[in-house]
Amino acid sequence: MGALRVRRLRLLGSTRNYEVSFLDEEGQVLPLGIVAGQISTGKTSVIEYIAYCLGDNTFPQYPEMRSRVRVAQLECELQGARYVIERATVDQASRTASVHSCDLDGLAGPHTVLERQLQPPSHPDSLSQFLLGQFGLGQVLLKEAPTQSASGTDRLSVRDVLRLMHVEHQQLDNGNLLLESSVPVVRLKHEQVLDLMFWVHDNAAASLAAELKAIETDITGRERDLQAIESFLAEQQVPTLDELRERAEQTELQIGLARDRLAEVETEMSATAEFGDQQRSAYQGASQIARRLANERRELKTQLDRLTALSAQYDQDVKKLGFAKEASLLFDPLTVQVCPWCLQSVDASALASDDECSVCHQHLPPTDESVDVDRELRAVRARQKELVRYLGELVDRERTIEQELAQAGAEQTRIQKAFDEAMEGRFSPFIAQRDAILDEIGQMSADQAEVRRLLGMLSSRERRRQELGGLRQREQELKTAQDELGQTTSSREVVVERLSTRFADLLAQFHFPKLSDAHLDSRYVPYVRGLSYNQLGSAGATTLISLGWYLSIFEESVATAGPHPGLLMIDSPQKNLIAAGAGAPDDYQEPAIARGVYEHIVQWARGDAGQGSQVILVDNDPPAFADPYVVVRFSGEADRPPYGLIEDALG
Repeated sequence: MGALRVRRLRLLGSTRNYEVSFLDEEGQVLPLGIVAGQISTGKTSVIEYIAYCLGDNTFPQYPEMRSRVRVAQLECELQGARYVIERATVDQASRTASVHSCDLDGLAGPHTVLERQLQPPSHPDSLSQFLLGQFGLGQVLLKEAPTQSASGTDRLSVRDVLRLMHVEHQQLDNGNLLLESSVPVVRLKHEQVLDLMFWVHDNAAASLAAELKAIETDITGRERDLQAIESFLAEQQVPTLDELRERAEQTELQIGLARDRLAEVETEMSATAEFGDQQRSAYQGASQIARRLANERRELKTQLDRLTALSAQYDQDVKKLGFAKEASLLFDPLTVQVCPWCLQSVDASALASDDECSVCHQHLPPTDESVDVDRELRAVRARQKELVRYLGELVDRERTIEQELAQAGAEQTRIQKAFDEAMEGRFSPFIAQRDAILDEIGQMSADQAEVRRLLGMLSSRERRRQELGGLRQREQELKTAQDELGQTTSSREVVVERLSTRFADLLAQFHFPKLSDAHLDSRYVPYVRGLSYNQLGSAGATTLISLGWYLSIFEESVATAGPHPGLLMIDSPQKNLIAAGAGAPDDYQEPAIARGVYEHIVQWARGDAGQGSQVILVDNDPPAFADPYVVVRFSGEADRPPYGLIEDALG
């Protein structure tokens, strides 16, 4: 059984979430999941986000995803136990990953969360070492120079294993299966990882022993924790899971019945309340009158304050005009007795002249702008009198409103009292009954919360049991691998021979044209027709050989209980196998070839050999017989949902 299986991928956005499920209708993982649809709809991004959650360095950088997706969550099964691996999709926030010991639906409830760092991948608390530990590869050291006994070692990283799990579309025809274009150190490490998939690498025995010791230590600690939980549950006399579930169902039923009774009581209260409509209408009428009078009184007070201030201003104007009139009678404001230049007395005859200036003796022009103080004074006093009269009317109106408001308040109080007295006798029984039902519902809700808490504790115990069971199963697998390693003469040559047989059989099922001499050499390089795979000169041939090579490694390791995680993701398996454009198709673009690829993968998913493993394909147009395994099909059209992975990116 594979150590890893993908259940659901959820992308958390700023306004909504996006999800792809690889589960069937019964909630079980599909052995084959196909993400289909048109180009530029986010198909490839699905497996890229999965690889990112599993420790890859990069995530999709498309604008619609960068602007909308902030967190990627991968629900998966590791050794049969469910986990959610969560990583931020923002560079500055993606230095750690959170591993939740629950499924996506359980994130809101109680569960254990482990924070795992991403760099360096060799750190014991890294995400890489956590996943490799689940795969049974947690203590593997690879030699930098395998042919030298004193060679330095490099700890295995999950990204080294991802090269055999995640097949990107450009890897199918680039002639770089064995990382031939990389530096020799990387090429040698990849070769050792291939050895590792069949326990034939140089440090196989040491790696198995180290991994077995780590798992045994983990089992001991988990057994101790589980025993402590069992003791606590026994001391607290926690009921069994079945008893709690029955109790939860009964409580839910009782709460439902109580709410039905509450609804009946409230219905009767509503019916009874109809008898008080007349009193209620009278009270509402009295309230409206009181509010109207209060508003009118407030407006009157505001108007009185403003007009009183204006009346005071008129009083000042009257006083000023009176002073001006008296001053004009007593004094000539411009009479000059002494000349300011020669300091001699001014001729009295000049002072009495009306048509020239008494100082410079120049002629004064006639003017009509002289102020008639008496006329202004009479006008101001008339306006002041009218204002005083109006102020008196406002004061009288204010007294009347005060009296009416007092009467309206008293009437409102009287009607309110009459209404309360009329309804108190009718509502009292219902209120008491309603309060009793609410108390009952509150007590049952508290009991329901307690049952849920206990169920969470038991679920946590069951989860720990499952994790412990998975570790014990892995322990047994490692012990079996140790026995086989010690008892068999298995070597790379034997493994290569088995792989060559499977590789040739796969190409035959793919209807490879003119197939002959298909095998892998001692360094896992595939050959067909006596030529290395990258010398055939056909993109279709390279694609077919690459598919056969990846599937051979995957299937042989799974079939022989090797440490392959049991997950294989392939992007565009029909690449170069379907004719495109107006040109004539070549030998590798026959319909039977692409059909043969799918027929084998579907047969593997349905058969016993692949039980517990998982294959995920991304393809534009898979054949119709594979439709039962299509988990989502993106249309690329706004009026045919789902449009794409980011469904609301329609621009």
